[in-house]
Amino acid sequence: MAAQRIYSVRSGLLALAMIAVLSILAAILPEHRSELITRMLIMALFATSINMQVGYAGMMPLGQSQFFGLGAYAFGLLCLKGGLSLPLGFAGGLAASIVLSAMIGYLCLRGDSLTFALLHLAFNILLVTVAEKWISFTGGDQGFTGVARPAISSGPFGFYCFVLVVVVVCYLLIAMVLRSPFGRVMQGLRENEERIRFLGIDSKRFQFAVFIFSSFFSAVAGILWAMLQ
Repeated sequence: MAAQRIYSVRSGLLALAMIAVLSILAAILPEHRSELITRMLIMALFATSINMQVGYAGMMPLGQSQFFGLGAYAFGLLCLKGGLSLPLGFAGGLAASIVLSAMIGYLCLRGDSLTFALLHLAFNILLVTVAEKWISFTGGDQGFTGVARPAISSGPFGFYCFVLVVVVVCYLLIAMVLRSPFGRVMQGLRENEERIRFLGIDSKRFQFAVFIFSSFFSAVAGILWAMLQ
């Protein structure tokens, strides 16, 4: 227990140091450099969401970018065509990603690991095709413009700080999940799913929950990317 507390304190101090360094860099670097760091933060969050499935649960999500794009499109369309405010659009984009990830996850997880990977990729291709062909609604391969940012983060540095706060909060939530008993089951699924089932644990139910968690954070990254663009 003491070693775990020491590890938590060290991790917290390291996180604070990294936040301080990133904040100082964004303040002193030119505007285009701070935008580059903003892109790195967003893509790091997206990569971490994928790692929840690959690195911890041993799953192979070949089409995870569909939830990144879904979050971006849902947020943008709800704000531009639905007339919602930014907070409601943000919440609506996340809700859409949760609903669709639940539907896709239910279908993909009905088979083995190879079936999951291929179906996941197939749904990704399907959604990309819909986004490209439904020109009147999504703008096709040109997309659409006019997605706003929060008023407090209108400038490059302000938006960078906004992204940094959101990403840090998401990382803290992910760390809480991974260090919980739920996270231990995730690692057990990666090491030996059959043994997990022998312990009386419904492996498909846990994989389904991991799938939704991962898709949620992918959608957050997608929404931030839409604001950036």
